[in-house]
Amino acid sequence: MSGRVFMFSAVLSLLNFPILIHPARSQCGPGEHWVDNCVEGQETWQNIYMEVHVDITGDCEADGAIQLSGWASVHHSNPSDDSQNYPGTRPVDGHLDVIDTEMLSLDLVGLQGSVIAGAGRGQDNNLAPSLGVMAEQFDNFNVDSFFDVFCEANVNGMYLYNQSAARLSASISQIPPYGSTYTFSECLPAYTSPIPGEGTLAGFITHVTMTVQEQAPIPTLSQWGMILMTLLFMAFGTVAVVRRRRAVSGEIKG
Repeated sequence: MSGRVFMFSAVLSLLNFPILIHPARSQCGPGEHWVDNCVEGQETWQNIYMEVHVDITGDCEADGAIQLSGWASVHHSNPSDDSQNYPGTRPVDGHLDVIDTEMLSLDLVGLQGSVIAGAGRGQDNNLAPSLGVMAEQFDNFNVDSFFDVFCEANVNGMYLYNQSAARLSASISQIPPYGSTYTFSECLPAYTSPIPGEGTLAGFITHVTMTVQEQAPIPTLSQWGMILMTLLFMAFGTVAVVRRRRAVSGEIKG
């Protein structure tokens, strides 16, 4: 009986052990002029939540919404005076306040399980690249960011594409932009082919929100040590219970 009590106490200790939440690390920012000092790199934006409003009647009024979740892989350049992909984003004045970006991959799954969506890749590799830019605002802390996203969606076996870019925009303060929401509002046609001039019109995208949520907390080394110790105690408790049962069983037989 004492072994059971010990094991139960160990379980409670594990469940009640306080896991300290450490904020997800950013690759660049926050802070003043963080764009100026951002070094080229590639990062994963985890825990993305997206909601897509669609119209299937042709009146550009949403007939329903699809919720998706997943992740994205994004590349960002070194800071420059102006964007190479979007010239004129900022004045050429010697201030390195612009970063070119590209969404290398976007992998999303519908929360209802009927939709798989992605960018940066395609069923037949005909998706245009999803380029973007980040430009420092005048307060030197926040940044105007957007991506021109070309997406593929598998809706119950039917592949749909936007042949014109869906520009998702947000104001962000770091890379990855944890806690920021990118939005798009426009009546954007969706076709059965990614190639302009081909395919059949299947509906319209009227509104999109994409939120980059905070990453799940990761235990520190000391917390992992406490968790492993608790699990070890649970194992000892299990062994003690088994031995006690065998001993009692032997006494009864004797």
